[in-house]
Amino acid sequence: MLRLRSRCRSAVGRTIRGVSKMLNRTASIGPNDHAARFYKHFGRGSIINWPTGNMYGERWISIGEDTMIAADVTLSAGMVPNQEMMTDPVVIIGDRCLIGRGSAIVGHYRIDIGDDVFTGMNVYITDQNHGYEDPQEHGAHHQTRWFTLQDNSGLQIRIASSNPFSFSARFHHDLDITPAETIADLKRKETIEVHVDTALRGLGTGACGPDVLEKYQVSAGEHIWDWEISFKE
Repeated sequence: MLRLRSRCRSAVGRTIRGVSKMLNRTASIGPNDHAARFYKHFGRGSIINWPTGNMYGERWISIGEDTMIAADVTLSAGMVPNQEMMTDPVVIIGDRCLIGRGSAIVGHYRIDIGDDVFTGMNVYITDQNHGYEDPQEHGAHHQTRWFTLQDNSGLQIRIASSNPFSFSARFHHDLDITPAETIADLKRKETIEVHVDTALRGLGTGACGPDVLEKYQVSAGEHIWDWEISFKE
């Protein structure tokens, strides 16, 4: 009886593994598959293994040649489907890369992964949404032309400029960030603090290590910035 059960279990296991291999070969995405046509570029010899993770904004994603995207990997240009992007492409994965199982690459402006890059499993790569262990200013959106704020009633405020600027919108206010020693010390406010900056200096002061490159410094002098504020109900 035990031998029969063992044989049955072995036969069922072989069947499941065979079906799994067949599904992987059939459902994985290669350069000649219909699904590959939705991508900005899908290189020869590359593959996205099944089961795939969430795929958003494929037309802003470029995949090089001989690259393997493991199973359960999320590739996204933007946070939601059909989001309009500022750059094209947004996510670039080079040739001969391996993106480990369960990883996620979420781009908003530009993520450029070069050739011959291997990642481990469950790696998260993004150009925004980074965590900050020490409380500090964060969330600046650079090279912005315009943005809109909207409340629950539908009232909108639109701020625009002919010159690129930076803005951030946070539930944590600057007066609360400065004295906080850890993220746990920060309390979410009921109001949102919005910052609009015509220029931002690069990180670094020269106190420890090199100073900011000259092209990223904000020099003294006269700075002119124009803006337009409009309201819509």
